[in-house]
Amino acid sequence: MSLPEYPTITRDTSGSRSTTVLVWCAAASVALLFTKASNLFEIVPLTARMGATLTESFATYAVLAAPAIALVVWQLTPRRGWPWLLLAGAVLAAPASLMQVWHALYADWMDDILIIATGAAPAFTVAGLCGAATVLWQAGNRAAGGTLVGATLVVQLVAPVVLMSGGFDARETIAIVGLVLVVPAIVGAAITVSASTVIPSSVPVRPDLRTTIAGAVAAVTPALFPILQPSRQEMRSNPDTISDYFLYCGLIALVIAIAAGMAAGLLNLLASAALGLLLGAFGMMIMPSVEVLREFAVVAIIAAIGSVVIGVLVAQSRWRFQIGMGGLALVVVGLFVFFLMVNSDDVRSYRDFLDGATPVLVVIGVIAALSTVTSVGSVVARRSDTPAIVVGLTVPFTVAVIGLITWLMLTAPDDKAPLTNMLPASAAGVLIAGVLVAMIVNRYGESQRTDHRPGSDTIL
Repeated sequence: MSLPEYPTITRDTSGSRSTTVLVWCAAASVALLFTKASNLFEIVPLTARMGATLTESFATYAVLAAPAIALVVWQLTPRRGWPWLLLAGAVLAAPASLMQVWHALYADWMDDILIIATGAAPAFTVAGLCGAATVLWQAGNRAAGGTLVGATLVVQLVAPVVLMSGGFDARETIAIVGLVLVVPAIVGAAITVSASTVIPSSVPVRPDLRTTIAGAVAAVTPALFPILQPSRQEMRSNPDTISDYFLYCGLIALVIAIAAGMAAGLLNLLASAALGLLLGAFGMMIMPSVEVLREFAVVAIIAAIGSVVIGVLVAQSRWRFQIGMGGLALVVVGLFVFFLMVNSDDVRSYRDFLDGATPVLVVIGVIAALSTVTSVGSVVARRSDTPAIVVGLTVPFTVAVIGLITWLMLTAPDDKAPLTNMLPASAAGVLIAGVLVAMIVNRYGESQRTDHRPGSDTIL
């Protein structure tokens, strides 16, 4: 199979200062994702409730239209649409934080409106950030563009570690932090809207319509959870109903993911599978990590934030792929060691080891995830498919991973902890994701290896 045709993209050095400004303005919206309770578009919270009753209201399903709307905007106006998506995401995130801080602003009739606004905000923000990354990459600022993709996804995994492990459980505290971050996000997005006219007219390359449609369809996969949810009576009469529920959701999501990915092309299938596996596996690992790190609040905050800073620096290096792959290998080894310790008879030794090794594994995992996601994002950004992949095609793979791992945890033997099944499954997910990333970079990044010129950025 021949490599895909890529457009010729030259670096516009005259606009380097303008693109740097756009990077910082877009980065303000990355910070906004930090406090979102609906990380990963509600996927992890829905699954974590272990079959609890979900609200079957219009708002529950209306939220799922947000990614499709964002992708339509990106498809129709790729040059000017992404700043408006950033602005919409920041504005929609503000009301919930405002009302949690000032309760007098809240009224009962606002419930559905707040659910829709709060749920749609991250989808618009992520799509806008991926659009910004694509524009930056194609305009010549490749290191910043690729890193922006990595930070957009990984910051959503880091947020629970800082906010929950760090002792910021109170909703009001999180709301205040969110309110503080939403102000620079709105200002930055507004500046980006006005400054986007400086972007060269040749970028971004118009996204592929087939990929956009496939991404929009795939983005509604989380609807499986409320649609297939068993009734309370079924859960009481048959305890296995809950585990079967997650199994069916995972398998159906996997079928949707593969079908949508194949419709979008081989590269997009591999990229969405790699990102979905990373998000799903790391998302599941964050849950037990938070429980351990609660006892070490300062360590948790330093480890999480420090790993993001180091990860951003590594992601801009030529060696990010090699460092990322090495980090994933260490994560797999660490999970295997955890598995052996969980199955040991010495509970005290296991606990001591877990307390000491968890912060280290979190740091390595965040750096590895940021580096590998940046490597994938740098490849797909050349074809303007990044928003459709991240907001759409990646979602069913993430749903599938979380659903299947949750099923394994629920079906663990009564005399074993749920971690017994989760750890090897998560390790397998990370391992497969690493193989897929290597395939993407070595095969589809090959045409870009020779694109190195003195003074230019490279993706490898």
